[in-house]
Amino acid sequence: MSEPALQLKSIDEDDLCFPILREFLQPNSSRSPAEAACLINALSPTHEKPHNGGSIDGFLWATWETFIETASQIPHDYPALQKLVEIIQELTKLPPVAIKLPYLQESALWTDVFVLNSSIREAWDPPTFETTSKDVKQEWISLNSFSARLLNAGLLGGTNIPTWALRDALEEDISFEPARDTIVAAAAEWILHARNALFTRISKEPANPATLQATAQGPLYKGKAGLPLERWTFWKRRFCEISDDLGEPVKQAAIKAAEIM
Repeated sequence: MSEPALQLKSIDEDDLCFPILREFLQPNSSRSPAEAACLINALSPTHEKPHNGGSIDGFLWATWETFIETASQIPHDYPALQKLVEIIQELTKLPPVAIKLPYLQESALWTDVFVLNSSIREAWDPPTFETTSKDVKQEWISLNSFSARLLNAGLLGGTNIPTWALRDALEEDISFEPARDTIVAAAAEWILHARNALFTRISKEPANPATLQATAQGPLYKGKAGLPLERWTFWKRRFCEISDDLGEPVKQAAIKAAEIM
């Protein structure tokens, strides 16, 4: 059975990046990630003479917002989500172009993913699940899956966001939470797609006061904040403990996450 066509909607009718993504992400597209990256790069204000930092700043924020909004519309188990990451990988391989941004003294177009990381952080805002639709819940899982894939590809820095996702699912008592399966499914995506990237940072993540404060423990976890091995072990055990209370296919995702941790 062939993969169905993706029904994607643009958040901005004037967005020139979205049509490129929509065409590339379709199952029958013959365009390569490198070709799609070149088309997106051609939209950059750096091709205007003269160009200024303000226009480039706005372009980057708008472009990454389009990527994130598009990713949120793709079911988390569709190959198109990984293809979206591949475009970004190809963008970072383009010859670096020095740019000036209002908040960075020195930066390079595409190779510096500071704005991408900031955009992911802004988008990572858990909805009020009790009052949201099935579509919004699926979008939340997809956003976490996309973010996890970025982390695995070395395009997302830090471990605060995955720690928050895993804390929400595994360090809180969500046995009576209407959106329990959504919260756990989102957390499992981080293990299923970024397990190695997270595990290798257990001993490397600096335990500075800011990190410890940002990654404070949930009520069920009594160990250290940050990303120590004891927290990882706790999460692994909790995936097993709660799996029987989950519906399919989240149950299998939780079991798989525990198995590979």
